[in-house]
Amino acid sequence: MLLDDVQRAATVRRDLKAIGFAIALDDFGTGHASLSRLHRLPVDVVKIDRSAM
Repeated sequence: MLLDDVQRAATVRRDLKAIGFAIALDDFGTGHASLSRLHRLPVDVVKIDRSAM
C-alpha cells in the first residue's frame, strides 16, 4: 500500500512522527516487496520475513 503513493505516505508519516508515532513494517519480503524499494518507504523499523530463508 505504501508503494502505491510514496509521496502521500511520506507526508502522513511526517505528520504522525511530529505527534510521537513511529511506523514499523512487518513481514517485509512477502508479496511485491523488494529490497530495491525499501529506501523509498517512510518507515522507522523493518521486520524481515525469514520464512523463505
